[in-house]
Amino acid sequence: MNQELTVMKNDLATAWQSLETKQNELAQMQNQVERIQEQLAERDRECAQLREWLQSAVIHGENMRRDRDLILASRSWRLTKPLRYAGRLL
Repeated sequence: MNQELTVMKNDLATAWQSLETKQNELAQMQNQVERIQEQLAERDRECAQLREWLQSAVIHGENMRRDRDLILASRSWRLTKPLRYAGRLL
């Protein structure tokens, strides 16, 4: 009986030690998950900002193309074509 009690105490101590080890591992994993979630949130913010910049650049490019097309279609551009050609020859 005394020997059985000693064995049970040893088993219990081993179980508690194993539990503490697992709790430490769990805490480390939770910290790692939190760090990864923070990194993911930062990447999401960076992606959102890059999308905004890209959209702005696309709009700017479209505006520049529209302005160029307006200039090339303008009467003054067409009327000054001979002068521009003559200027290139000189």
